[in-house]
Amino acid sequence: MSKVNSEERARMMRALCAEVMRVDQLADSVPAQVSQGDLELIDREAQRIEAERGAFRSDQFHRDGN
Repeated sequence: MSKVNSEERARMMRALCAEVMRVDQLADSVPAQVSQGDLELIDREAQRIEAERGAFRSDQFHRDGN
């Protein structure tokens, strides 16, 4: 999740036993706004963690049911 997402959102995820990883914004991003580039950076980090740890990833933007 981007570091600019709310702490409340991160707390809710932790309450559901998620390990929340906060990813920095790109240097040229508008502060407090998640850009497409930021989302791509988050996606790459999630893929790396998934591969390294064999972690579950909900991948909500690529699920047919969403």
